[in-house]
Amino acid sequence: MSDPNQDPVPDQEHAQAVERPGLIEVHQGDKVVPAPGSEAAVSARSATEVHYYFPVHVVMAGEVTEEAGSAVETRIWNALYQALS
Repeated sequence: MSDPNQDPVPDQEHAQAVERPGLIEVHQGDKVVPAPGSEAAVSARSATEVHYYFPVHVVMAGEVTEEAGSAVETRIWNALYQALS
């Protein structure tokens, strides 16, 4: 009998590769496995300092001016900074 509290092993036999980036809707019961290198990482430099490293990928659809894209990028970085401070 398997342990219901144990994380399931990804089903590599039936896994499918993503052909292009995009948004997905995930439903309860769906299984998602991050690509190698896309997982969050934590690094402790001292007893009082912890660094978190995680990928941030933002896709803007449609025609966006460079100015608008730059403004969105600034808002994202500011929001991340505030959330993690």
